[in-house]
Amino acid sequence: MGGAGRRGQQHRDCGDKQEVAVHRDPIWRSGGDCIIYAPVGDGEPWAWEQLWAKRLSDNRFEVCCIPFFLYDMALGDEVETEAGERFTYQVKRVVKDSGHYTFRLWSGGPHDRAAVDEVVDAVTTLGCDVEGYSVHLIAISAQPEVAQQVADCLRAFQEQGRLEYETGRTTGPPLGNEANGILGGPASDAVHSP
Repeated sequence: MGGAGRRGQQHRDCGDKQEVAVHRDPIWRSGGDCIIYAPVGDGEPWAWEQLWAKRLSDNRFEVCCIPFFLYDMALGDEVETEAGERFTYQVKRVVKDSGHYTFRLWSGGPHDRAAVDEVVDAVTTLGCDVEGYSVHLIAISAQPEVAQQVADCLRAFQEQGRLEYETGRTTGPPLGNEANGILGGPASDAVHSP
């Protein structure tokens, strides 16, 4: 899913990357009281992802949105921050895993936009949270007990050529699908115990 043209709104340039990917409608907006920033890995058009968070202490926060571009960070994770050159609160590391699994789906190009609506209906029925970055990029947060069902559902849509997906985990046992790297990052369909 490379290419800044698919990623939504434009921001100030940061070298050859866009500056910050923002969450316009974070899933736990009402629980958040602070904005923190996390560096996005190589291969993505963004330098940073802005995260809504709830302050737990001076430098510890709970993530209140579903990451669109970050790996190994999920809704509800507790993170430690540090002051950086660019931002007051820059994510240093995840200190407590919430157990949530992040999935991202892409419906751009020749894919079937109706598939996104079908997936959203299916995963919300399972109790998942959904957050949209654009009409083409959707993030899903699943509890551990339904993560395999979500992966199976997404894989079926992908095998039909209706959309592409990845997981936000890069470590752990597989969810029954090989790493696909569809969204430009190191996807692994991995579920691991927190």
